[in-house]
Amino acid sequence: ADYEVGAEAFPQGAAARAGDVEAGRRRFADCLRSECAKCDADCGFLRAVTALASQVTMAHLGAACFSGPHAYAVPGGAVRATYRLHHEAGAVVLRVSRAAEGLTSFSLPDGEAHACHGSSFLRETADFSVSREAGGVRVEVLDAREALRLVWPDGRVVVHDGLELDVSSPPDAALAGLLRRRCGAACGAAIG
Repeated sequence: ADYEVGAEAFPQGAAARAGDVEAGRRRFADCLRSECAKCDADCGFLRAVTALASQVTMAHLGAACFSGPHAYAVPGGAVRATYRLHHEAGAVVLRVSRAAEGLTSFSLPDGEAHACHGSSFLRETADFSVSREAGGVRVEVLDAREALRLVWPDGRVVVHDGLELDVSSPPDAALAGLLRRRCGAACGAAIG
């Protein structure tokens, strides 16, 4: 996974390639401490932010499949995870993202691998903020999105259990407009 803390980038494996993992770890910790101090210099706030970021990161990296009503697995090494932590408007904001682009195969819940078109992808992002609040910290989910498009080698969208695997949540603006036109004003407000 690649990390970005404030304006500093920490690409996966860069410290090891440079031959000084300890220096990379210290630089990462210093950047994290500095970014948190812009919101609150208290060590307790730093511990809360790092604990939450660590838990989210480990849970995110530990998930082997993209999930939804079904689970879709992709080949090892196909998924790229990135984490960005920065200070913004009195809070520390963490963005986690995971994407698999240009896939050539995937597995449905049955575990059997299937070939797919290179335009297939899976994407997830979530943003949350951590800020100081009287007596503790406040954690707020700012945004969460997922998009999935699995296409057979012949260009047809994969359909699994009656669901076309070409979805995004929340729906993109063009799709939301199309849904509003199809179902009318009654469901338009619910779609966004």
